Amino acid sequence: TEVEHLDSELWERVRFSVSAGGDNPKAWDTAIRNATVVLEDRMRKLGNIDNINQKATGNGIVNLIFGSNKSVQKDQLPSEELEAYRDLYSGTMKLFRNRYAHRFIDPKPEEGGAIIVFIDLLLKMLDDLDWETENENT
Repeated sequence: TEVEHLDSELWERVRFSVSAGGDNPKAWDTAIRNATVVLEDRMRKLGNIDNINQKATGNGIVNLIFGSNKSVQKDQLPSEELEAYRDLYSGTMKLFRNRYAHRFIDPKPEEGGAIIVFIDLLLKMLDDLDWETENENT
């Protein structure tokens, strides 16, 4: 498959799994698990979460970024859009990250590929937002 458009960090973390066993559902399970960690780590970095709460994970990070503390520039998005971002990323953490982090799911390759591409989109959307600097967050 054509993967040049994928986020480079995402591809680096999933390529061994999917290259070694593209038809193997177990390979996609590992790839999705790694992809959700890439997404969580990206949110942690962009939102300067370690300066706010080093123990935050998953949905806690989402709430810190898009909730009351808002790591995203406050004037960038209307409150309804900010809430929609929060809902989208919260749902992703609850549905994919938590599910794949705690169980072996073994999706069909076409489902696994779709989830990886969806996470790639979420990463691109994060990168397109204006983030507060570390000094603005503290």
